[in-house]
Amino acid sequence: MAVSPKIGKMHGPDRASVLAPVHGAIGARLPKLLQDYPGRFLNSSRRLKNSVMASLSS
Repeated sequence: MAVSPKIGKMHGPDRASVLAPVHGAIGARLPKLLQDYPGRFLNSSRRLKNSVMASLSS
């Protein structure tokens, strides 16, 4: 399927080349972020629960 020149100009190669390193960096860090997230979420929810309990008891 041929891409029309208009579309090609709109989403030019420069935009792709500018975004490529960003996508690469995000793609490289994503697995790490996904691994970190559950632990961080559990820690923050535990902390939240503790602060709620503390405020209820006081």
